[in-house]
This record gives sequence, C-alpha cells and structure tokens, in this order.
Amino acid sequence: MFRFTDFSRQQRMLVKSLELSAKATVGDPEGLREIQARTETHGRMAITREMYDLWLAAAIATARECDPRWDAAIEQAWRTLLGFIIRHMTRSSTRTGSPTDAAIFVVSGTWRTTAAEASPCLIDAVSLSGCSVCGYASHPPGTAIEVTLSATGRPALHLRGRVAHEQPHGFAIAFDALAPEQRAELEGVIGSLRNSQTGE
Repeated sequence: MFRFTDFSRQQRMLVKSLELSAKATVGDPEGLREIQARTETHGRMAITREMYDLWLAAAIATARECDPRWDAAIEQAWRTLLGFIIRHMTRSSTRTGSPTDAAIFVVSGTWRTTAAEASPCLIDAVSLSGCSVCGYASHPPGTAIEVTLSATGRPALHLRGRVAHEQPHGFAIAFDALAPEQRAELEGVIGSLRNSQTGE
C-alpha cells in the first residue's frame, strides 16, 4: 500500500500540519484560514471522524515515544490542541444566526465547575447563547460551569452556564441569562474576534 509513498514529503506535511494547528488554536488568522481550507479539501475525501481519532491516537503514541519529558500535562495539551482541530474539521460548515450571534473559531480561556479549580482551555463557537469548550473532561448535561473568555485587547469576561451536551473532544455550554452589561461585553468580544480572525 505504501510502496510508492514519499515519506520525506509526508514528514514535511505532518510538521506543517502541526504548525498550522498550533497557529489556529491561538486564533492566528493565517492558521485559521489554512485549517478552513484543509477542512474543505478533506471534506471531499470522505475522511470520517473515526479516521481522525485513529490519527490522534497515532500522533499521541508517537509523541509519547519520542519525548523523554512526556507527562500527563503534555498529553493533555496535545489532546486539547489536536482535539480542537479534529472537531473543527468534522463539524458541519453550515453556520446559522445573525452576524452579531455568529460562531467564532477560537479564543483562549478557562472553565471550571463550582467544585474545581479553573482549567485553561480553548473555546470556540462563541455566540450570545453559549460556546463550546475543547477538552477531554466529561460532564453530564446540566452541570453548572463557569467560563472565562480572554480576547486580546479586552478585559476577561466571566460567564456562567450549564453543560448543554457532550460532544467529541469537549462539551457545549448554554449561558445563563445575561445581564445587559454582560451581553454588551460579549457582543464586543464576538465583534473583536470576528475582525481579528477574518481580517475585516
């Protein structure tokens, strides 16, 4: 099957893929555009979610074998970063909602339950009604969650909500009712993220 495969080229492509993933997860416009382009091309190749999960398992196993300083924290970072990319690439490209309520690719932040310390995370699909947290923690629907959105150039925004449902590589949160000042600040965050990530 791999008799005619150029493995040197494959290695270069893998390195570039990981670099793009890292850029995309910190909201870099170039990285996000490249990931979106890859999403469209991979969508035409009938790559299934199961295939992405196999790729993730292989990447983690290889990194663990090659890194003598590998530990649980490093593994969690890999799973969070690559899990975000997988979820983005397997999620439907159809987005609905008004421009103000439009989904945003990614923002850094933290999340915690009322009984736990805050954990850093990547947050995407930010809207006025909720967001998605990238990670491997599992919480049943209805679990109370606090999230903090950290958009560049804006004060951290603290919001409360509940787990709406679990999803591959994370879970979705429905925000509690927003106070007028929270809604205004969230609209500002969404606008800021859209401008920085789409180049508008």
